[in-house]
Amino acid sequence: MHYPFYSGKKFEEYLVESLDKIGTKKIALIHDIDSLRFNESVVFGDINGEVEYLNKYDLVISHNPSMTKLLIDKGLKSKIVNIGLFDYLIDDKKTNSNGYLYKNKITFAGNLNKSPFLSKLTVTDGIDFDVFGNINDSSSINKTLTYNGSVSPEVLSQKLGKGYGLVWDGESLEKPSGMIGNYLLYNNPYKASSYLSAGMPLIVWDKSAISKFVKENNIGISVSNIKDLSKELSLVSADEFNEMCKNAFEVSKSLKNGLYTISAVDSAIDKLG
Repeated sequence: MHYPFYSGKKFEEYLVESLDKIGTKKIALIHDIDSLRFNESVVFGDINGEVEYLNKYDLVISHNPSMTKLLIDKGLKSKIVNIGLFDYLIDDKKTNSNGYLYKNKITFAGNLNKSPFLSKLTVTDGIDFDVFGNINDSSSINKTLTYNGSVSPEVLSQKLGKGYGLVWDGESLEKPSGMIGNYLLYNNPYKASSYLSAGMPLIVWDKSAISKFVKENNIGISVSNIKDLSKELSLVSADEFNEMCKNAFEVSKSLKNGLYTISAVDSAIDKLG
């Protein structure tokens, strides 16, 4: 079962009880923990309510070790495995066209209304910063950034593929802020999978949950803040950037074929015996 699936507490609990009666093994694949993202779940209230419901499953597929630790600390008793990264299924035969020529290029894509840091972020000459997404007032985006409007996921996938993809949220350049920003401490952002599917290395917050995955796989850089991106990029050599692009492209092959989900489900079935 996907979690959450927003059908109401009464129905969701009835479904689990009905499956128990016929001896079905139940696996919950967590997409989001809404009490961490929005302060409460519309169905189960606070984090304790969400964990109480997840304990009705035999096994939970969590995002990563950071989310897993939090859930266990909050009382999760179900067996658990980590997915590592969310897949991004697209029929894309792109070759790896990223490389050192684009080591000073950055892209940020998504719902720009929840990313007000874009009004404060200034990039210097030599840094090419592209922005894609929906926003109520495009004039609020700093003039040193290039706003390219809102495009469909299909069009965006064709435009991505050069330089880094930035994963950041909130108002501050010092660190991701607010509930959405702090959620990066625990979640695997779909934004990261979008960039990686295009073979782009990531720029991530060094305290984010995904930072460990980025470091272990050498698919980007982790930074404490984004006040001076030009300085951060200058610390990466052309050879280092090329290696990150190569690694990101290898990850993209797995993402586009659903291999992270397949592996997590296989591990879950093995663990359930």
